Amino acid sequence: MFFLILAIFSGFVMLAGVVSILVTRGRTTHRSGPDVGAEIMTDQEIGGGSQLGAGYSKTVFHGKASMVRREVEVSMGEIKAGMKAGQWGRVLPAIMALTGFVALLFFGGLAALFLGAILFGAVLLLFSFGAAIRLFIDLIRA
Repeated sequence: MFFLILAIFSGFVMLAGVVSILVTRGRTTHRSGPDVGAEIMTDQEIGGGSQLGAGYSKTVFHGKASMVRREVEVSMGEIKAGMKAGQWGRVLPAIMALTGFVALLFFGGLAALFLGAILFGAVLLLFSFGAAIRLFIDLIRA
């Protein structure tokens, strides 16, 4: 039960990090038109031009659609530079999102092991170790 509570807390930490990154550093794009409707229907981006690609030859959309998208990109180099410069307010949301994700996998795996789902718990633990190792390698290389 203790590991389940830690997994839930880790999920909230990850969610808080992702939301704060989106709020502080996110970029919002608004688009509308007939191309957007075709993009929504096919889950592929046309790119703003009026020429439909080969994948859109059978897509029919009459009218206009609108799309609002919020995007953010944070590199490991930015995180490492911010940590070296002591700009913790700038890098803390990214650190919260990354460590919350790894901790959610780890504590979720431990909770699953103790609740009897041995295979699922083992897979989650392996994923958590792999994610932690990958993050550490990326941080060193940045």
